[in-house]
Amino acid sequence: MKTLVRFLTVALVGVFASALVFGQNSVLTVRALKHDRSVQSVVRTVRTGADAISAENVNNYFIGGDFVSTRNFILSEDQRNAITQLAVLWDELQGQPEAAQMEALLRTQIRGTGTVKDRLNKLDAIQATVETRFKGEQKWFYSVGKAYTQMYIGLNGKDLVAAKNNMVELGSLAKTAPASSPAGFTTALATLGQMGSKSSLTDAEVAVVQAQFDAIDKIIYA
Repeated sequence: MKTLVRFLTVALVGVFASALVFGQNSVLTVRALKHDRSVQSVVRTVRTGADAISAENVNNYFIGGDFVSTRNFILSEDQRNAITQLAVLWDELQGQPEAAQMEALLRTQIRGTGTVKDRLNKLDAIQATVETRFKGEQKWFYSVGKAYTQMYIGLNGKDLVAAKNNMVELGSLAKTAPASSPAGFTTALATLGQMGSKSSLTDAEVAVVQAQFDAIDKIIYA
């Protein structure tokens, strides 16, 4: 199976930098999450410890997030990042029914054939198939990755209402966490949900939010 060694910086993410008030002015600093992984490292890495997530579920998490970021890059007509992100998704879906469709879409993006709307429709169709097929904890980790990335896009675009809604969604997902979700991971999601439900955040609460981001990233990128 072909694998792509990826050194991809997803320029989607924002972090709370000081006191944040939803719906009012806020100070945001932009950071980047590096997806410098390959299917070899994700699938074959043995993960151990109380906060370990299986390699398969880490991949499911990334599939959810990468559908979101891929759509964002295609929509914004960012050709270079759209191609890279499509290649990432194709790699993540290797061995799954949608891999051939994703490869075909990647070729379409590279060649610039069809319209942006055409490519988005094809991506949405592939995503709909994945979301229908995924069940149980596979679907849960996928959904967390999807909501987490949507939250970061909202923060990066200073759409705090969208970011707030995604934080609340992560909190809701925490309530249905499968037994395979580490306690620290589930707790971080629940805490983000609590913070997202607030109309404003103090400096101390912003620090709490940042700590949850760090906790989630640490577990996912272990």
